Amino acid sequence: MENSDSARRLTAWGVVALGFSSITTQIVLLRECLNVVDGNELVIGIILANWMILTAAGSYLGQFLVSGNHPRSLLPPLFLLLGVIPMGTACLLRFLRDRVFVAGSMLSIVQIFSASFILLIPYCILAGASFTLLAHLLSEERRMDFSARAYSGESLGSVLGGLFWNFIFILFLSAFQTLFVIFLFNAFIAFFVSDQEGKSIWKSAAVSVVLVGGFIMILTNPDALTKEFLYPGQKILSSRDTPYGNLVVTSQGDQRNFFENGSLLSSTNDVALCEESVHYAMIQHPHPKQVLLICAGTPGAVAEILKYHVERVDLVEVDPWMISLMHEFTPGLDHPEVNIINEDPRVYVRNCGKHYDVVLMNVPDPTTVQNSRFYTVEFFRDIRTILSPDGLMSVNLLENFDYYGPRARSIASVVYNSLSSQFTDVALIPGSTKDYFLASSQPLRMDIATLVRQRGIPTTYVNAYYIDENALQERSRAVMCSLDRSAGINRDLSPLSCYYQMQYWLSYFESRPWFLFLLGVTAIILIIIRFDTIDVGMFVGGFASASLELLLIFAFQMTFGFIYKALGIIITIFMAGLAVGSQFRTRILAKSTLAEFSVLQFVITLYAILVPGIVLMLKAGIVSPGWTETIFFALMFMISVLIGMQFSLGASLRKGSAASVASRLYCIDLIGSAIGALLITTILIPLLGLLNSGFLTGALTFIGGTAARMKQRRVHTTANG
Repeated sequence: MENSDSARRLTAWGVVALGFSSITTQIVLLRECLNVVDGNELVIGIILANWMILTAAGSYLGQFLVSGNHPRSLLPPLFLLLGVIPMGTACLLRFLRDRVFVAGSMLSIVQIFSASFILLIPYCILAGASFTLLAHLLSEERRMDFSARAYSGESLGSVLGGLFWNFIFILFLSAFQTLFVIFLFNAFIAFFVSDQEGKSIWKSAAVSVVLVGGFIMILTNPDALTKEFLYPGQKILSSRDTPYGNLVVTSQGDQRNFFENGSLLSSTNDVALCEESVHYAMIQHPHPKQVLLICAGTPGAVAEILKYHVERVDLVEVDPWMISLMHEFTPGLDHPEVNIINEDPRVYVRNCGKHYDVVLMNVPDPTTVQNSRFYTVEFFRDIRTILSPDGLMSVNLLENFDYYGPRARSIASVVYNSLSSQFTDVALIPGSTKDYFLASSQPLRMDIATLVRQRGIPTTYVNAYYIDENALQERSRAVMCSLDRSAGINRDLSPLSCYYQMQYWLSYFESRPWFLFLLGVTAIILIIIRFDTIDVGMFVGGFASASLELLLIFAFQMTFGFIYKALGIIITIFMAGLAVGSQFRTRILAKSTLAEFSVLQFVITLYAILVPGIVLMLKAGIVSPGWTETIFFALMFMISVLIGMQFSLGASLRKGSAASVASRLYCIDLIGSAIGALLITTILIPLLGLLNSGFLTGALTFIGGTAARMKQRRVHTTANG
């Protein structure tokens, strides 16, 4: 009896352990993938979709693991593999990047899909199969279907994993150190399962693997060793995983290179870029005293600003680790006139209550929804309100539009139109590697070299020796004439520049995003036609949950600023809702009937339709910021509670063994989530905006719910007939 109780407790903790290690591994491997490819929403959507599809396949295959006589004996090797495989996957990601693909090349959508799919197969298949196996064992030990409790337990483990990641792992450990902790955790579970089963061979294997892994970590530092594969020919001076991304500083001779998430931000010896990013704007103001520099990505920019004898330079950078690197490797930040502010730029600009003569934006290009928020009408309006009457702002964008095609010009057109809606004069000055938009309520000048000479500003590149003012004005005029005034403007809830950027990126490979949309819609139609009521409901629920979760995350980001610090809380709240919904469903819906399942489906549909309207009201500032944040969290919690209830109710209605029920429902739910994540990030939000994407999600959910209801009625009619 005691052994039986111990086995049940161990199985239950095994489900929690699976959720804990899976969510942490997912976060680490997703960040690693973004470090080796161009990390925009399209890439994130593809990788997440692959993760969910492969986990769904593993869940389906897991039912075959329970067909043997002793399925519990499979737990020790499964947990050991779940600990070892993530470290191997991370090593392969870094090692194969420049060996499978051309070094320094931009990967196509097909390459990203196929590479991430292949690399994620081992872990995702095993993780999905392990869930089915644990759900079967849990049900077998309780002599009743415990699939819903297994789902709840895995969600609880994910909550714990999200908390540990955000408050411990990311702050104190590198990627490989985090994966090693997860490895030790899984080895610990494997050891105790082996001990309970009396399998000494797996106990010995667990101890041996831990010892070998510990020696490797101590003697070789695999994180630093494998990171060198990503930066061939360069010496890594510093590498740091932060809540905002991965920061790396390398050296080549006397040059320092700064990378964020694998993308080059700037280099210390790029004199032209440094001077252009400052002097094109600063020289326009007769007596700049108060300067705001948004983001610290250009080394030496502060030193160039100080040449104007300003009274104060406020440098706003959300990532304190970036500031530390700039302090260590670039001059100027220790000057008494420099004031460093660790805050999200949008939040600071909205609330600072100060006025500046010049605002220099050194933010990344609008390649993602996250970065697009720095190029919206709303943000430009906020900047205009903090400028002095003769003040101006500058933003650099992409590289030399006069050499690019129509899609690149579309991006420039959207940014120009957005600036023009807030400023009376907008000028474009082509630079050596980037183009610069200047915006002001006063006339702007193009005779940059003349102004530099008259003011006596010491420069190396931005002067009459290197700049032909006639040629500069001609290039600027040509680009300005090519801009499309009807291209639209960029808004917080409609990031049009992100859509054009995605089109621009795909144009390199003659790819079209519409095939992803058609693929997703085709999958939705086939599932609605071929699957039964419960399957359709689970699929639509998974689609709605992933879509609304991402929509709320993006809306939260647009409203409050940088999402990274709150992301862990949001994920934790979402997983907690799944656990609560699946665990306490019977207290809300006592009966387990198809009628209640249909009602729950339409509640999810109604919720999906209402969310965009609620987001719009919150964005309009109807309630105070404190309550707005609370409402966002409540919206996230409520959708996950509904999905958790749906899984629990579906599990009670589905006939068959616990393994087949768990694998089928988990599989369908993940496929729906995969398609929702892929469509919302790659097509719907960039093209339609957040609000219309939410309404379309509600419409698709309504269609699915209606189809499920019609299937239920046909089944009922056939049975009565």
